[in-house]
Amino acid sequence: GFFYIHLIILEMSLHGLSLDIIYCILDNLDERQILLSLSNVCSRLNKIIHSYRSFQVIKITIGF
Repeated sequence: GFFYIHLIILEMSLHGLSLDIIYCILDNLDERQILLSLSNVCSRLNKIIHSYRSFQVIKITIGF
């Protein structure tokens, strides 16, 4: 329903953004927002999040 439509719109919007812009967005979010709101939106965003330098520290800290 409504939530699914928003995920599709978000996924379509992210495909047009450069990696630098997505990193700037991530820089303005805390770790919890990244994990709970952005993970599993699309495969490209998952790859970006997992390569994001701040997220690497989170993964080590919580043992992912």
